[in-house]
Amino acid sequence: HDVSLGKYDGAVLRKRLKEGAGPHRLHDTGRVRVRVLTVTSNRDKVSGRPFEVSFVAGDGEVCDAMEGAVLGLQEGDELMLRVMEPACCEGLIEIETPLEAPVMVHFTVLEVQQVPEKWDLAPPERLERAVARRHLAGRLFQAQRLRLAAKHYQEIASFLARPEDFKEQRAEALELRRVAFLNEAACMLQLGEMSHVKDLCDKVLKEEPEQPKALFRRAKALLALKEHQAAVEDLQRLKEVDPSNVAGQRLLRKAKEELRKQDRVSSKTYSKMCAGLGDFPEDLRAPKTSPNSLVEAPDLEEEYAKLSRETGVPLHRLKPVK
Repeated sequence: HDVSLGKYDGAVLRKRLKEGAGPHRLHDTGRVRVRVLTVTSNRDKVSGRPFEVSFVAGDGEVCDAMEGAVLGLQEGDELMLRVMEPACCEGLIEIETPLEAPVMVHFTVLEVQQVPEKWDLAPPERLERAVARRHLAGRLFQAQRLRLAAKHYQEIASFLARPEDFKEQRAEALELRRVAFLNEAACMLQLGEMSHVKDLCDKVLKEEPEQPKALFRRAKALLALKEHQAAVEDLQRLKEVDPSNVAGQRLLRKAKEELRKQDRVSSKTYSKMCAGLGDFPEDLRAPKTSPNSLVEAPDLEEEYAKLSRETGVPLHRLKPVK
């Protein structure tokens, strides 16, 4: 089961070895206590004795691997993590040498605090939770905890999926959802998920067509995707709505240069393709005529007679009735 944060890319995989019998499952903001039994780095054991860790899910107190792994678990569960991105285990244990993939983490869940799931909250409570998680996600982003920050922005957007539920707070909910899309796009830009960045910015621009950050971030993603013409169009719109945006103007110059390079490559490719076709045979070439040449009209009687001989249809039936 892929429990990678931010994007499901196989960075952290979870296998349940034993099903627990606890009364609750862990949700975001709930406190959990786990016992880490062993940690291996590229098959070498790096942990000493088993140790316990207690933390609030989602607060960033532990590594990304553990943050993603514990959600949905219950007391008594025993699990094995296979971590292919060692950076996701950063801070799990103190060792002198960097961890190497695959990192295997064997742990059990000792205790789970019950907290309301998001759909158990009334709309005002959901909005309050989303605002609090937005502030936390901003701090995580500044600390380069990009995966966990992206996970929170995804959850915020999910909390606010139905703005009509918030009635008099609808405008606030819509704005917070747009911020979540934009900030998740900022995370995904650094994580290299350019198609996802484009999709997120599309959602924002559908509601706010001249949103400067959405135009800029989508243009960066489009450049990375080699969609240079579309990037130029976004950046030209950005220049119109925010003429003082220096970064946007700098990126526009780069996008135009990339588009010129693309056009030069396309032109060379077309020329080579045409050269490879060679010359047409003489009998397929268009007859050479001067601009003042007259076009000779065909002899209709002769054409009708020829058609009659070829088809066997009587001549009088071929001619139009006057």
